[in-house]
Amino acid sequence: GGGGRLKADGKLLAGNGGKATLEGNTVQLDGEVRGYALGKGGAYTLKTDRIKIGGTADPDALNLAPAFFEQGGFADFNLTGARGIDIADGTTLRPTVISLELLVDAGLRPTGSSIAEFSSQARRDDRVRQAANVSFTANSPSDPEQGKIRLGEQARILADDKAKISFSAKNRIDLLGEVKTAGGSVAASVSRNDNDPFDPASAVWLGSQSVVDVSGAARTYTDNRGLTKGEVLGGGSVALNAQGGYVVSEAGSRINVAGATPVRLDVRNESGDLGRNVGSDAGVLTIATSEGALLDGTIQAHAGSAQNRGGAFDFRLDDGRNRAAINAPTNERVLNL
Repeated sequence: GGGGRLKADGKLLAGNGGKATLEGNTVQLDGEVRGYALGKGGAYTLKTDRIKIGGTADPDALNLAPAFFEQGGFADFNLTGARGIDIADGTTLRPTVISLELLVDAGLRPTGSSIAEFSSQARRDDRVRQAANVSFTANSPSDPEQGKIRLGEQARILADDKAKISFSAKNRIDLLGEVKTAGGSVAASVSRNDNDPFDPASAVWLGSQSVVDVSGAARTYTDNRGLTKGEVLGGGSVALNAQGGYVVSEAGSRINVAGATPVRLDVRNESGDLGRNVGSDAGVLTIATSEGALLDGTIQAHAGSAQNRGGAFDFRLDDGRNRAAINAPTNERVLNL
């Protein structure tokens, strides 16, 4: 983990957590891996054959409990299950950075002391806590039964504001549950090689109960003078990319990049007085596919108010591969709106 140095003027120079990587076809986690720090949390990378998160244990996978993402002090969780990653139905993940806080007698300790002796682990307040980012990767060689990621039905990833959540797979990504990070980013990408044969099942697929929510939000508090302060987050970004596959959002699914409804903050207004209603702009939805897209779900991209900007939609249907050589459909593709 990260230490620190108390400067002559009494100010703390906070150290950051380091990087830990565990890799192997079979990984067993019986010990403790730490990335705690006074500053920014560390990065934890796991690479193995298969990963199962929550639900009934799979004897052929590395099984992780949801609490895995709320311990160790890490700010970046990078998980690779080459053959596949399964987040079980009904599982809730709350990625959280746990930091170190100095005890009151920290300034009396001699140089070189172990920081564990005069610090405690703490979950900092939402307003100041660093967001924990999570990436899921399943990059197995071309096999239609492998290289898949599944976020199960009623499974949820509830990340802190402005977090980055990403899914990257060789063959297919099924998002059947909910991913939420206010003002953050969610990316799902399927990427097949140029010479991989056409597979009609390859897709980024949002099920009928899927929710991808990066909408803006107001984060306010009352200061010691009784004034309302805070921040109004704009809508974040959602990117769905299927190179060698399709992008599908079923009816009932929802993608939300909307801005936040205005709230009153005690900041200077045009007349110089305190008090202004502050909303936020909507975010960006980007979709790219080489095969096609079916967007039957709801897309919410409205501005927070008439003074804010609505969202941006970027769609690309393009393929530079030799489609005949990989037995992909060669008929003309049509965009219907």
